[in-house]
Amino acid sequence: MDWDGNFRRQGSLDIAALKALVSQQSDADWEQDDHRQTTFPPHRFTQTIPLLFDADFRHENPTRQTKFAAFEPELRPIFEFLANTYGRDGRSVRCILTRLAPGLRIPRHCDEGFSLCYSHRVHIPIASNESVFFTVGGEEIAMKEGEVWEINNMRAHAVRNDGETPRIHLIVDWAPPLTARQRAIRELEEGASLAR
Repeated sequence: MDWDGNFRRQGSLDIAALKALVSQQSDADWEQDDHRQTTFPPHRFTQTIPLLFDADFRHENPTRQTKFAAFEPELRPIFEFLANTYGRDGRSVRCILTRLAPGLRIPRHCDEGFSLCYSHRVHIPIASNESVFFTVGGEEIAMKEGEVWEINNMRAHAVRNDGETPRIHLIVDWAPPLTARQRAIRELEEGASLAR
């Protein structure tokens, strides 16, 4: 999304029930899907549980992954909060849990592709520590559990976990309705991709 800042704090949520559910996930659950880690080198040190996700990063009709049903009751109030924040005509096009072990980093990178450019990239820390630092565009902050942050993912961003516990975030890409201009851009990009 086009905006000038690096971070926007949108509020806070009670994540106690979601955190309890996340804590019940086994290492096997975290290791089951490695698409993000093998496809996108900056994320090679993370682990992911996809909830709403498609490898083609589609902007509509996201696929409910295996774990979505178990998490849906805890996601409903989050989606409601985002609808109230960004507009009730929007929707989640991606929703994942991502874990970064102590001592590891996500190197600087910028997100690309139509859907990532036209979505609000929202991070909600589920488990963290005071030594996890998120940098966007040269600005560094420590997000607290339950806070709702939009990041400007078109700018270079990075994360480091200097603490002794894992950092787990819920990441939601919230898509507003497409304007006619955005639809035209998407059609041009899709046409260029097919021509390759």
